[in-house]
This record gives sequence, structure tokens and C-alpha cells, in this order.
Amino acid sequence: MASGVVSAARCERWITTASGSNAFKGSCTGNAAKESLFSFTPAKDGTLHVVLSSMTDQGVYIRTNCADEKSEIICVDKAFMGQDEVFDVPVTSGVPLTLFVDGFKPSESGAFTLNLTLM
Repeated sequence: MASGVVSAARCERWITTASGSNAFKGSCTGNAAKESLFSFTPAKDGTLHVVLSSMTDQGVYIRTNCADEKSEIICVDKAFMGQDEVFDVPVTSGVPLTLFVDGFKPSESGAFTLNLTLM
């Protein structure tokens, strides 16, 4: 799992779910699909603007506790393959988050770009 505290206003990460696990699922995506996980601790209160770009049908969900499905604060998988998932979520300084990028179904793994902007 990639981790780090992002103190700058913007962070972008390119990676793939093809080599991820299939141990997790969100309320809107991830049924036996592979996922990639990222830890993020906001350096200030604000709004996290998230853009997921992928040529496959992937979504994003965020938890305040990686292992606890009930700690999910948002799950977004509205766009189809090749279309960006774009959303905003309020965040609190110092509260760790785990971001999951997960395929809609097992065949929907692959490269993606995850762009985070803390506003």
C-alpha cells in the first residue's frame, strides 16, 4: 500500500489494479475485482477533490479505517469505462483515510491515474 502525508495542495498517482489484491469491496464496486489502496492523511480541513481516470470501469471508495467496511464515507462508480470518476468529499486534518481504486467486476482491472486536490 502506498502511503504518505500530502501537505501540498495537489497529488497525482499513476498505477494499476492489475497487480492488486481482491480482498476488499466498496458499497458500489469491487465484487471480486482487484484493487489498489492508498493511505492519505489531510494536512488541513477542507474538501478533497478526486479524479479517477481509467480506460476500464473502476471506481473509488474511501474509508476512515482500512479494514472496516462500515467506515466507508463515500463510494463512487457512476462513469463507464474511459470516463472519469469525479467527486468531492469533506476531510478533516489529521484523520487518516484509505482510498481504494477498485474494478466494477473482475475483468475491469488496469492502469489508472488518481488525481487528488485538497482545497
